[in-house]
Amino acid sequence: MAKYETITLILSIIAILISLSSALYTGFLSEKLSSSDYKAKEQVKADTARLLSSLRSMMHKGALSSTTKDEIDISYEKNAISEFLTSQTGLAYYAWVDEKSSEADAKGRTGELWRVFFLYLAELSNASHPYSAARRAADVELLFDQLTEEDISKISEFNSDLIKAIANNSKNRDGNVVVNAFFSSQKEVEEERSSENLSKKLRYLKSIGIDDPNIDLFLAVMGGDDNVDAAKAALEAGADVNMTDGALLEKYKKELENYDPASSR
Repeated sequence: MAKYETITLILSIIAILISLSSALYTGFLSEKLSSSDYKAKEQVKADTARLLSSLRSMMHKGALSSTTKDEIDISYEKNAISEFLTSQTGLAYYAWVDEKSSEADAKGRTGELWRVFFLYLAELSNASHPYSAARRAADVELLFDQLTEEDISKISEFNSDLIKAIANNSKNRDGNVVVNAFFSSQKEVEEERSSENLSKKLRYLKSIGIDDPNIDLFLAVMGGDDNVDAAKAALEAGADVNMTDGALLEKYKKELENYDPASSR
C-alpha cells in the first residue's frame, strides 16, 4: 500500500471516530436537555432570576420615588411576584422552606430566616408605596445571599416531582408558622363541629340547667328518626330552624368555659 494511501486511511478513520464521538455527544446532550430534571432546574433558575430582577427593579423605583413627585408604577414587579407565588416553582420553594424550618426546629433553632420569605412576598404583591416596597424588597434579597447550588438542586427536585413536593409540604407543615396556624385553627373548628363533640356540649348545657328549645332541636335531629316527636316539641317551643351549631355554641360560650370533654365521655 502506498504511503499516501495509508495516510488517507488513517485520516478517514480519524474522521469516522470524530463523527461518531460528535453523534454520541449530541445524543447525550439532547437527552440531558430533554430530561425533566434538567428542565425543572432551568425553570427554577429562570423563575428565581425573574423574582430577583423584580426585587431590584422595586428598589430602584423606590429610590426614584423619593426624588420625584411623579407617580411611580410598580405594578409589573407586583405581578411578577404574584406569579411566582402561584407558580410550580413557588410550590417547590414552599416545600424547601418548610423543610428548612423543620430542620431548624429539630436542631433547636427558632430564627430560621426563610420563614418570613412568603410573608414578605405576599406583602410586596400588595404593596402600594414604592419606597416601602423597596425596603421590603431589600429584606427579601438578603435571604438569597446564602442560597447555594445545592439549594437550587433541592428546590428543582420538588419542582420536577409534584408528589414529592406535596408530601413534603404535608410532612413539614408544622415548620410553616403561618400555614400551620390556619390548619390548626381549621382542625379546631372541625372538632368543634363534630356531631359527637357537639352533642356532648349540648348535653352539658342541659345538665347545668339551661332550657333552650334550640338545644333540644339539635339533640333531637342528631338522634335520628327515633326523635321525631322531640324535634316537633322543640319547634313548638320556639326553636329557630335557622340557628346554626356555631351560633348556638357562641351563645353559650361563657357557660362552656367550664366544660370538660374528659368528664363527658
